[in-house]
Parts: sequence; structure tokens; C-alpha cells
Amino acid sequence: MEARPSRSWGELHGLYNPRRNQRTPRITVWMRTAERHQVVAFRTFLRTLIHELCHHLDYELLRLADSFHTEGFYKRESSLVHQLVGS
Repeated sequence: MEARPSRSWGELHGLYNPRRNQRTPRITVWMRTAERHQVVAFRTFLRTLIHELCHHLDYELLRLADSFHTEGFYKRESSLVHQLVGS
């Protein structure tokens, strides 16, 4: 399994590639930390997956031109995570 990509700005936990030119959308979530290559905690993995799923819903369900990290975006993400695993 690959470790998270990292640069001077930090680590990339997940990535959403929207549908472009009829290509299938893709969600990527990295399972290992960048520095120590340790498997991430389940809750971290789940939160990252839900985060990328929210981007997917913005593009595919809501048909937004872009999916920004707004306060509302993070509230939706947190609400879904809390419904799945609790506080």
C-alpha cells in the first residue's frame, strides 16, 4: 500500500477526481501515513472517505461547477461521520 503523498504544504489524505471528458470519477484515499508509513486509524480513514464522497456528491448530485471547502461542506462531512460512528 502506498503512503500519503506529502510536500512542503502538508500531507494529502485523499483526492477526488471528478468526471472530465466522460472519464469515470475516482476517489483515492491513502491508508498509510507519509512519514512513518503506519496504517491510519479507522476513523481517520472514514472521515477522509466521507470528505471525498462529499466532493463527489457536490459534482454529481448537486451538479456544482466546483466543490469548495466551505463551512457548510465541513458541516455535511461531520454530520455524515457522526451518523455513522457517533461522537
